[in-house]
Amino acid sequence: MNPVLYDFKRGVLRLSVLLTLLLFTVSGIGLAYLAITSISTTTTSQSAVYYSVIDASTRDYKLEALLLNPDYRPVDGEVSYKLGCYNTTELKRLESELGSTNREEFVNRASKLLNILDEGVVRSVNGRVVVEKNLSSKIEVEYACSLYINTTTPFGSSMTLVSVFSGRQYSQIQVENKTIYVLVETPWPSAAYPIVLTNNSMALTPPTTPGNIRGYVSASLVYITGSDKAKLILSLYSVGGGEFEVYLGKVSANTTLINIPVSFDPGDLEKYFNKVGVVEPGISSLEINTSLFNNTLRRAPAYYFVLYSRGNTSREYTVLKVPVNTVQSGLAARMIYMQLISSVGLGLFTAFFPIIVLYLVYVYIAKPRSQGALEFILARPITRFELYTVRFTAGVLVVAVATSLFYVALMTSINLLTGVSPSIQGGLILYGGLVLSLIAFYSFCYLLGSLTSGSRYIVASVLSYVLFSVLWSLIIYLIVYFIYRGVGVNILTEITRIQYTLNYFNPLRIQDYMQYYFMIQEVGEYSILPTGDILKEVVNPWLVATSTIAWIIMPFVLGWLKFRKASLIS
Repeated sequence: MNPVLYDFKRGVLRLSVLLTLLLFTVSGIGLAYLAITSISTTTTSQSAVYYSVIDASTRDYKLEALLLNPDYRPVDGEVSYKLGCYNTTELKRLESELGSTNREEFVNRASKLLNILDEGVVRSVNGRVVVEKNLSSKIEVEYACSLYINTTTPFGSSMTLVSVFSGRQYSQIQVENKTIYVLVETPWPSAAYPIVLTNNSMALTPPTTPGNIRGYVSASLVYITGSDKAKLILSLYSVGGGEFEVYLGKVSANTTLINIPVSFDPGDLEKYFNKVGVVEPGISSLEINTSLFNNTLRRAPAYYFVLYSRGNTSREYTVLKVPVNTVQSGLAARMIYMQLISSVGLGLFTAFFPIIVLYLVYVYIAKPRSQGALEFILARPITRFELYTVRFTAGVLVVAVATSLFYVALMTSINLLTGVSPSIQGGLILYGGLVLSLIAFYSFCYLLGSLTSGSRYIVASVLSYVLFSVLWSLIIYLIVYFIYRGVGVNILTEITRIQYTLNYFNPLRIQDYMQYYFMIQEVGEYSILPTGDILKEVVNPWLVATSTIAWIIMPFVLGWLKFRKASLIS
């Protein structure tokens, strides 16, 4: 058997090493959950689309939700909802009786008016939640209803207080002796408008006389920087239930919105608008080519949209003025990657795996030298250099295999949980930083194992680990404190500058530079903080490469100079 593979096998097949490999593979999955959980438990303004309809006559209830990540793509999560209704007549009576004299008692008694008609917890599928059921209680005409909904995704959570005075309010539609409760909502900033009947004309401000309202629609327009598409997100309910043609107001050649008359004929739609698609009632989205906006997406505050349904018996329409929300690209990836390279991500692995490196060196070279490839000396010719190289290479393989198992488990879990995964180049940069840091530290410990053995090696290696892993940040902080105390400088900036300057002299900090290049590769910048600009001054690719090579090669060479004269007999 090849000596390298023999020593590699002897190193890997040790019970302690096998348990460690299993532990770090499982920890990769665990750290993925930990990193995601730390984000998901943070209260944020979640992006979600809601659509809900209650038919008071039949008690049919429908709720749809679409959960979105910061890039406005579907993301899976959990939705907890409550449907509550209350008697508005009773509430007004309480307000007139107590509202101005005893506000506290009014709030307490008003809260008792709320009747929870339905509640549940649902897990989304491809970001979508659909609930359909028949309510057990009847809803009277004088009742008002609200939806109280809490969402949790890998990107944060949102909560709504259950109270008469909070929640998402349903709108009432009276059609053919029926009362329909409608709730439509899209991410802020959005526009919500009624859908009305039309005969021979349309108005920029549709008339909303009683009996003329046929539905409601909410719309959000999102532009991701760098994309050639803008996304129109819609939540739409219509009594007619038919398809709606969607039109976007035209933009003139001089990149300004054209003037649309206050009233116009449906036959003139294409004179003032471009047709961009067709949608059905419910939750939907349209991707619109940015060329139709004529380079105004970053300047125009809002755009006109017309939704038009050419029904067989009636025609319905609405005119929306929708504000545009410009979103920086890669927000979802930035959130996940920043958490990934933090102390609860890769930081935990690099904090504890060096302990295994200490043990590997102890097994291969610092322990009494009568194991592993040394046995080949008794059976076949083998030089000291071959013995030294074989054991070094076997240890490097163990480090690489353990790191690979952990990294694959971590990145696979994050991808399954969030749908976010780095590019091949970015993934290799991040993995390279992780494994090169550990190999560099292994090489340094290998030097210590060549210079010492037994308990002296244990003391020297543990002290080195404490210095490079535990005390390093404290030392940097003390340096900054004594140099800049009393001086009017930004302490955070100087800590960052000195930290990344001194990290060239720490084998375990090679990964910090690779994480910087990883973020540049994936999202274009390391940090939105001013420290990101400092890193551009300090991090030099040639110095990073030189430092990495030096930390791996120099300890190996110096260790060999000592080992070639060392006694191989324990």
